[in-house]
Amino acid sequence: MHKQRRLPQQRNLSNLLKGCRCDTPSQQFSGEVIPLNDREYASARQALLYEADVVSNDLDTRKLQSEKHLLYNHIDMNVFNFLGLTDVDERHNAARQVFANVLLTRNIDHTPEHAASFVDHIKRDDSADVFADAALGKSHFFCGFHTGAYWSVFAELIKNNAQVAAIFPPGLEGKRHDVLEAFQVMVGLYGSSSTLEFIDLANRQFLLHARRCVRGGMQIIVFIDGYGGYMAPQSSRDHSFLFLRRVITVKTSILRLSAALGVEYVSFNTTRGDGLSRTLLLSEPKSLSRDATDEEFSLATEAIFKVLEGHLTNFCFDWEGWIYFNAFLSGSDQSTQPQASWTQRYFQTHAGTDAKLVDKQTGRVFRVAL
Repeated sequence: MHKQRRLPQQRNLSNLLKGCRCDTPSQQFSGEVIPLNDREYASARQALLYEADVVSNDLDTRKLQSEKHLLYNHIDMNVFNFLGLTDVDERHNAARQVFANVLLTRNIDHTPEHAASFVDHIKRDDSADVFADAALGKSHFFCGFHTGAYWSVFAELIKNNAQVAAIFPPGLEGKRHDVLEAFQVMVGLYGSSSTLEFIDLANRQFLLHARRCVRGGMQIIVFIDGYGGYMAPQSSRDHSFLFLRRVITVKTSILRLSAALGVEYVSFNTTRGDGLSRTLLLSEPKSLSRDATDEEFSLATEAIFKVLEGHLTNFCFDWEGWIYFNAFLSGSDQSTQPQASWTQRYFQTHAGTDAKLVDKQTGRVFRVAL
């Protein structure tokens, strides 16, 4: 039987979290900006930690469950595989923190209603003065990770009146809409001249679009740990390496694009502090020549992911990749896979009209009847 955790007396979620979103569907913005304070933000996080406990006690492998249950199961699967957490309570403690942080980001930090509340609380670790160069029209490839309140990079560019282009994979139209609305609110707050456009990876003209953006002195943003290239066909240019405890396979396309355009790339992470405070951490700018070898592109891409790996040493549970990073696992890698006895090893999900049964330990997916 599944071990039930004893929960404190149930209390309502914060008013900030009514209609709590798990998958950031685009919603109509009323136009009203709602300021937050440290106490309200802390209350919302505590409410989500409690919600994670409730969800964990209600997992059921026999039926399709809510988006919150699926979110929790994906987190549980990834912290198990990448961190090797085999103890049930340790795994739950990790999963509940990730659950709360992800939903804080999606329901508060990255909504147009609240995004402006954080702008004045962002600190910047930018020893190379990348943002000063950006304000002067020098283009960069900002290769970021989904850590902390990662849209902070947009806020800092807005403060510097930079022109911005974001690379988005197909299938994220709703998130594009959310980004644009929050961007416009922050532009209005600062009276900034910043603009935002999107580079569509599915468009055959995306390289020409990217080149035009660079010629115009725009800053290119891509979240490389969520870059949809992992859904593309396998290529001899892909690169596999050990990340935490598992071997992953990633595309090297973004650094190839940076080199083709002759633009330096900068990796970045974001951390949350107490209350509304944020810190945006930038690496030193680097570049690769257009005639770099496949090995050089592979090693440079791996080095960027090692920046993320190092960041997770100190801020392990504030990364959205815990939801989906199993998609990067190398299918042939079994050598570092931990073993555990499971109370809830399987969970059901669906793709279109097909129901799927997912094995968290092996990552195998089975088709089952609805």
